[in-house]
Amino acid sequence: MNAFAFDRDRLGLRRLGLRRPVSPALIVLAVLVIVTLAPAVVGGDPLNQELTNALQGPSPHHLLGTDEYGRDVLARVVHGTRTSVYASLAVVGIALLGGIVIGSLAAAVPSHGGRTISLLTDFFLGIPGVIVAIAIVGALGPGTRNLIVAFAITGWAWYARLAEEHARQLLSGRVVTVARVSGVPAWRCVSGHVIPHVFRRLLVVACLDVGWVVLAIAGLGYLGLGAQPPAPELGQMISDGQGYVLQAPWMILAPAGALMLVVLPFVAAGERVHGRVLRV
Repeated sequence: MNAFAFDRDRLGLRRLGLRRPVSPALIVLAVLVIVTLAPAVVGGDPLNQELTNALQGPSPHHLLGTDEYGRDVLARVVHGTRTSVYASLAVVGIALLGGIVIGSLAAAVPSHGGRTISLLTDFFLGIPGVIVAIAIVGALGPGTRNLIVAFAITGWAWYARLAEEHARQLLSGRVVTVARVSGVPAWRCVSGHVIPHVFRRLLVVACLDVGWVVLAIAGLGYLGLGAQPPAPELGQMISDGQGYVLQAPWMILAPAGALMLVVLPFVAAGERVHGRVLRV
């Protein structure tokens, strides 16, 4: 089980017959543009309290109603979504870069050194990553920054394993063999040929994982380990809305709907291209 507790069995799904699958990079870019521009378009202060307007239903002034403190739910959902997406991008970026470097070293370092790195990767892959992330956040304290650190620390192994597999195939390929015979140092083959190729291939996988990391961050936010009040965060908003599910259902439906709209595009794209991009 990897750090994000995702079902990696989807990697074994048969490739669906799409001639032109949606580019994961375009999905990430579209989501990033939307969550970046949305606060300016929607307006409103997610922290502004108007106790006289508490638990008001959707209206022209508050399109998604207000919460128990009279704060605009739409403004909080928009800002909370941006926080979750930015944190997810940071987690995936750090884990991807660390995994590629470690995995490439495991493939390039001869004998015992490479096996030691592989065993370390197997160890991290074998432990329940979300539990470790919860323990790390518990030790460091709740907050978005500590969530990023926790998931990045436990998430690199997944990318390292993929990077090692691709790096081994590249190192045994004709290009590297010819370069080595020509006198090119091994480190230059790894840094100039292996790592760039591995990065381009795993970048697609990483883009698809952004949505799943958003879901994982929201899950820990629901437990109170993410962004702390009054800062908006989708998981925390869903947790807060539980106490008002009958009186003000929009408090839980709005952040849950935003979470679904962010995650589903990545899931849909992942089902179509994951099996394809992992092939060398």
